[in-house]
Amino acid sequence: MSEQKAGQSPAAAARAALRLMDDFLDVIDPANREIVDSRGNKYEIPQEVSGRRELRVLRQFEKMVSRLDDLGAGTASWGQVARAAIKDDEAIECLCEAFRQAFPEVLTQAITRKPGSVLPENLSTVDPLEIFRIGEVVGALGPFIAATVRTLIQPLLDDPEETDPKSST
Repeated sequence: MSEQKAGQSPAAAARAALRLMDDFLDVIDPANREIVDSRGNKYEIPQEVSGRRELRVLRQFEKMVSRLDDLGAGTASWGQVARAAIKDDEAIECLCEAFRQAFPEVLTQAITRKPGSVLPENLSTVDPLEIFRIGEVVGALGPFIAATVRTLIQPLLDDPEETDPKSST
């Protein structure tokens, strides 16, 4: 998923990555801006995050993709990727850390809503999967990551060498 195949141009690799991302977004609702915890409480997912937070999330996503590549699921369908991820603690921890980095306010709200709960000094000790179903976590991160990936991949799609093979000098 993170590497281009031998002999494949960067633009072709980018289009393949976008197809995979589109397949993923077909499974989730990118317009949904709410997440529901295991007790039925709803939380609004922020539309925008700071650039620094975005970078932290993307780093975790890249770690997860690299881990899945190591497991042989890097070029698979989303279903195969999901099956590989749920079997691997490192991939799941990357997903959880991405959620913690992207939506700390949501985690804080969820913790403080639970009667008798105490907010920890550091959210890194909070497991989002103890509060939210995995589908909720993935659904919240999906549109966020997709929008960022599209922004980063667009320059590769606009590669003039891809449209004019004579220009490779």
